[in-house]
Amino acid sequence: MESQVEHSDEISASRPWLGGYAVLLLGALGIAFAAIFVRMSETGPVASAFWRMVLAVPVLALFAFRHERRGGRRIRILLSETSGAEWRLILGAGIMLGADLAVWHLSIMWTTVANATLLANVAPCFVALWLWVKYRERPAPLMFAALGVAGCSLAMLVSTSAGLGGTRLTGDVLGILTAVCYAAYLLLIKAVRRTWPTLLAMAVTSFVTAVVLAPFAIWEGDWLPGSLSGWGILAALAMISQVGGQTLIVHGLKTVPATLGSLSLLLQPVVTAALGWLIFAESFGPRTFTGFSMLLVAIVLARLAQGRPPVSP
Repeated sequence: MESQVEHSDEISASRPWLGGYAVLLLGALGIAFAAIFVRMSETGPVASAFWRMVLAVPVLALFAFRHERRGGRRIRILLSETSGAEWRLILGAGIMLGADLAVWHLSIMWTTVANATLLANVAPCFVALWLWVKYRERPAPLMFAALGVAGCSLAMLVSTSAGLGGTRLTGDVLGILTAVCYAAYLLLIKAVRRTWPTLLAMAVTSFVTAVVLAPFAIWEGDWLPGSLSGWGILAALAMISQVGGQTLIVHGLKTVPATLGSLSLLLQPVVTAALGWLIFAESFGPRTFTGFSMLLVAIVLARLAQGRPPVSP
């Protein structure tokens, strides 16, 4: 018995990332429910994005200032010393996060939750393309492979949706646009996090996003839920998917090996697709399933080439 305990202790000591891995998986599960909550919301898609941010900001701010107490006056000093150029980066990140969420929530309403979620996860490919075009940073071989597979799979998914008619094609195109907006957000927030701690950056950009989305949510109409259960869905979207999912993934990625983290985050689109099948009876034809599988491969390759994977929308 003692030898078994010693062996268990040796495994824990040699794999300190196991706790972080459990946290990472919980975060991925939390984000996987985001599309489900959006589809179930009693408000319009942009309004649900607005409330997602409004309800999340106080909790994120509380987390950030709890860290401030541990680090003295670091956050207050940081805020006072932030330059105008850095504030413009933060403003840009908040605007792009708002665009990302608004477009993605619309996509969720007009195509399957599986397509909307998976297409949004192609953001690393667009980041690589931007760095290649703008800064001549040649992508790694794995990223080249990811771009090729992603291009073929996107063409297959979009052409299939076009053949199905209705709003599917529009929803898929919005899913791709979501990835573009999120890629821009990732580039901006990366620059912000060079000087700002993660939780503070998340809290402030989320506040900017809420301000940006407010007029569009009101203009859209149906911006207030009509029942207590409607408020509960919005609270779940904010607390489980936004605060819980995003925060747990950020903390989990600190200790989990990059390759394992990249692969583990694929749990999100897979679980979302399964939930869409169970709750909304969304099925896959052979062509859609092939495109879905190819896009999963492309995302794996892109995240492995990128190292630390980005947190999903």
